Amino acid sequence: MRCSFLFLCLLLAPYALPAQTVPVETELRKHVDFLAADSLLGRRFGSVDAWKANQYIIREFQAAGIPPFFPEGYLQAFSVGNTGGYNVVGVIESDDPAGRQEYIVIGAHYDHLGWETGENGEKVVYNGANDNASGVAVLLEVGKRLKQRQKELKRSIILIAFDGEEQGLYGSVHFFDTHLVRPEAIKCMFSIDMVGMYTANDGLILSGVNMLKNGMDYFTGNFASDPDIKLQLRNRNKNPFYGTDSDSFLGNGVPGIHVHTGLDSPYHQPEDDADRLDYEGMAKVVDVMEKISVKLSDENELEPAVKPEYSASVKFGLNIALGASHYNYNDAFFNSKSRFAFGAGLFSEIKLFKPWLWLRPEVAFESAGGDYWDDYVRDYSVAVPVNVVFRSTFHPAIAVYAGVGGYYKYHFAQHYPADYGGKLDNQDYGLNLLIGFDVMKFRIEAAYRYDFSRSLHDPAFGRANLQTVMVVLGFGF
Repeated sequence: MRCSFLFLCLLLAPYALPAQTVPVETELRKHVDFLAADSLLGRRFGSVDAWKANQYIIREFQAAGIPPFFPEGYLQAFSVGNTGGYNVVGVIESDDPAGRQEYIVIGAHYDHLGWETGENGEKVVYNGANDNASGVAVLLEVGKRLKQRQKELKRSIILIAFDGEEQGLYGSVHFFDTHLVRPEAIKCMFSIDMVGMYTANDGLILSGVNMLKNGMDYFTGNFASDPDIKLQLRNRNKNPFYGTDSDSFLGNGVPGIHVHTGLDSPYHQPEDDADRLDYEGMAKVVDVMEKISVKLSDENELEPAVKPEYSASVKFGLNIALGASHYNYNDAFFNSKSRFAFGAGLFSEIKLFKPWLWLRPEVAFESAGGDYWDDYVRDYSVAVPVNVVFRSTFHPAIAVYAGVGGYYKYHFAQHYPADYGGKLDNQDYGLNLLIGFDVMKFRIEAAYRYDFSRSLHDPAFGRANLQTVMVVLGFGF
């Protein structure tokens, strides 16, 4: 009888013991090992491997009891040209009726650069362990904890794994373009992007805390003094854009904060592998984001700061132009014959707050003119065109654009027949039109110039304006 009782106790003992919690470091490593495995081939936007990644995230949301944001499921589909992508969106709703329709968004992008063929024909995979499997792993673990603390939340939490970040922030842009949530209902957004180097960086960086009203004082007072948290708080006054998914929220008036541990890693290199990450440090990032999320959800007022002075994103590049030009006589019965035109110079592009609107100033050496019987008229000039460019991206690597603006040219040298009797002004100005497309860093466009100043004075036929058509080849730095 005694033996039977002991046997029964031994049999039931495992069920009487509390369940053992898996260390968060182990869970983080599990997520990164899957997402940054060679078998996922770098999770390129639009690839079947990116699909495998988003399905993994969905399974983790489901296991944690985090419901989908959409009635039909977790996925928000979008396309860029013929390439399709998917945001994965979950939600933890507050039980507080007053705050349920206000949100804190926590996001991380799961896509990376894919793979390429090496010199010996082998696949070289850009696994993106730090960029940004680390951010997705932290997102998943923070989501689990917040789900367990759902009763404490005064505001709802939206969890988003973004797609298409590496190719142009497409997923986060699409989230706003579809107006799923009013911007004023999103009280703060955190983009967790590259958080795998906590110890090497001596803590966690929160960039853009001043995007939240009194944000620096708030984070300093509530978190910076915590001995278990090493925080580096950074304001961004002149340029709050970071090249991460918080940009899309900032552009819509939402306080966006970039959560990261610096670039001390093989950024965008094949060596960005899972075994390089600091998982104990990532566990501390989970602790920090849990505390921040719960604390912010309980605040009575969360408001954006006064709109900062945004400085624009700037690009630079080189242009070479080849084409033809002729002089057009408005008051005569003929035009000059076309003559070879050419140019070369520098261009810059300045983003005007939206990804589709740019200002493009240029400076170039140019030469153009027209043929007259056995001779010709030609100018050698410094040209300064300035255009407003409207850009549309229909594929991750390709954009089409059209532009309109004006130009000014100073002629530092001229040629015309000795017995011509006319005069070419030493400057002209007019209309500039262009249309073209970019393929990665390369550019091809057609440009048209019309001289409003009518810079050529002909003694017999009156004034003529120069018209130029050129094909422009460019390369961006």
